[in-house]
Amino acid sequence: FRKKVGFSVPVKDWLRQERFRPELEAVLFGPRSGQYFDRDLLRRYWQSFLGGNDGIWRIIYSAYVFLIWEADIFTAK
Repeated sequence: FRKKVGFSVPVKDWLRQERFRPELEAVLFGPRSGQYFDRDLLRRYWQSFLGGNDGIWRIIYSAYVFLIWEADIFTAK
């Protein structure tokens, strides 16, 4: 009888997990990221996020998703 309710996905928490950090940093600060993003600014956002600034997780996530999408587009057969 209740209205349908969505559920949250803990992406922000996943981004902070140590086990995902090598992959995230390899993509975010790899050679291809410099074609699209200011890596110094992205690194400052990343450090701020890891330091507790929860308000910018979407920037980190969006950059990561874009870069893995972009890599897939140019390496797809």
